[in-house]
Amino acid sequence: MNSPLPVQRDFEAAQAILDMLQVNADLSRLGNLLKLALDEPLSADLLRKYDDLAAAIKSTQDELKDVVRKIDRTIGRGAK
Repeated sequence: MNSPLPVQRDFEAAQAILDMLQVNADLSRLGNLLKLALDEPLSADLLRKYDDLAAAIKSTQDELKDVVRKIDRTIGRGAK
């Protein structure tokens, strides 16, 4: 068809994005399980640990999204 083939780097970047999105989905499921656990009676110490875990999950998700956006821009798709 006389068009150039995509470069290998684009395929690798796309796979990296899919892998990070899977991690993000796993973190979301973990967060939902955490919310269910919070419906149970908790001690103040355990509640603090849950809050710390929820904050760490959110931070990791934000970092993953930033990396996905950077990779997406480098392969020219320009995600927002």
